[in-house]
Amino acid sequence: MGQRGPKTKPSELKLLQGTYRKDRAPENEPKPNAPPSIPEPPNYMDVTAKKEWRRLAPELYRIGLLTKVDLGTFEAYCLSYGRMVAAHKSLKKAKTMFHEYTNKAGATNFVARPEIAVIQKESMVIKAFCAEFGLSPSARARMEAPDILPGGAGPPKEDKNSFDGFLNGQRRRNLPGT
Repeated sequence: MGQRGPKTKPSELKLLQGTYRKDRAPENEPKPNAPPSIPEPPNYMDVTAKKEWRRLAPELYRIGLLTKVDLGTFEAYCLSYGRMVAAHKSLKKAKTMFHEYTNKAGATNFVARPEIAVIQKESMVIKAFCAEFGLSPSARARMEAPDILPGGAGPPKEDKNSFDGFLNGQRRRNLPGT
């Protein structure tokens, strides 16, 4: 049986959203290392997936959400995005959302093109990945970007291998009575 309730958010995401509390933080939360620089997309990706990688990787790296262990998840997101775009292009080339199908009994029906199913499936996958990385509009609305990462310089300068500056720093939200 799976865990109940909403999925636990990583401390980095809570900090960006302004909901991080040191007293509620897990004692031994894993803190994966950030790559030394923004990684290049894998060679086997198609052009669209690589373009999406190059569009998002710098920003995720800058805010500390792209670590060595996140690369596989981010790669899956980019590949899914590439498949969705390819399905859209194929559907546009077909110039119709339906095609004729004749069944064994000889009856002809109009059915949705398979590209529509691919687009729907990949859209759901992309939505899930966006929630994981805080990329949806609702996730962004809840975020506060800290000042400790000036000018897209990557992970905090004081310790490249941890998010201690993120996690143990003072909250930036102005609360009433403070």
